[in-house]
Parts: sequence; structure tokens; C-alpha cells
Amino acid sequence: MECVNRFETHILNIASDAVQFCKDVGAPNIKVHLDCFHMIREEKSFRKAVLNCGKEYLGYVHVNENDRGIPGTGMVPFEEFFRALVEIGYEGPLVIESFDPSFEKTAGNCAIWRKFAETGEDLAREGLANLKKIASVI
Repeated sequence: MECVNRFETHILNIASDAVQFCKDVGAPNIKVHLDCFHMIREEKSFRKAVLNCGKEYLGYVHVNENDRGIPGTGMVPFEEFFRALVEIGYEGPLVIESFDPSFEKTAGNCAIWRKFAETGEDLAREGLANLKKIASVI
């Protein structure tokens, strides 16, 4: 269950609500999906959001920047976030999700009006390098 910012939905906006949803459903295969793009708008603390989920409920993570650009070039507190992931023993995927404006329908739906890198591969390479550098100090 992905927590999505209030400008896109009113259903699940923060980690604690998603965890409660998982508990209410009661199925072990229902997990929380945290996305830094949405978290920067809704969560008071990246660390507290991760701790709310714990290893039991956190199942998937998008390591996006606040503008969906190259991770590590914006406002997301990745060091705090990564420390919290280590603290709970998270072993799931960390995925960069971004959108190329040349994919007009998707870009329009996600309000992507400018290029963040020359190619999607450049964005992924630069983002991965930045994230590895941040993670290396943890």
C-alpha cells in the first residue's frame, strides 16, 4: 500500500495510516510502500515513518527526490532515511522512480514538464552514484 501525497489522494497519506490499514486487513502479504517524493510532502520525520512501519510492515521503497529528479540533488534527507532503514533491518528493494518527459501521457499525469537529465539512464546512473555515496557514511 503506497502512501501518496494529499494532492493525489485522501486515502493513505502517511506511514502510520498505511500500517494501520495493513493491521486491519490482517494478511501477511500486505505491506507498506514508502516513496520519498510523497513523504517529503506528508511525513514530519522520515525516521519516524520508517520506525512506524518496522521490518514487519515495510515492503517496498522508492528513493525519489522531492522533484522526481536525480536522487541526492534535492531536499530529501536520505542519510536520515537510510539510517532508519538500517535500524529496522530493512532488506527489500530501493528503487529510483522517475519519469522522462518524452513519455507524454505519463509525464502529463505526473506533472513532469522538464528533463532532469539527458537520458533516463543518466538519471539512474547519477542517482545511484549519489545514493551510494550517501549510504557509504552510514
